[in-house]
Amino acid sequence: MRRFPYITVGRILEMVSESTQGQLRISRSTFYRLEKEGFFQSIKTIGNWRRYTPSDASIIVSLIKKNYGYAD
Repeated sequence: MRRFPYITVGRILEMVSESTQGQLRISRSTFYRLEKEGFFQSIKTIGNWRRYTPSDASIIVSLIKKNYGYAD
């Protein structure tokens, strides 16, 4: 797995799955749809990669879990 100095969409998807013990898995397309619907915003690199800080990632994971009915 590639390592980046920031958190990527793939890592956030892993965090969602890990924090729900694998009970909630969402696809990248679902993640992008939630972003498009305004649940959260992304900062993009010059190469058009979405990047997040650890605090951004934590908030996004919480929002996704809440949206799908998982309590923190």
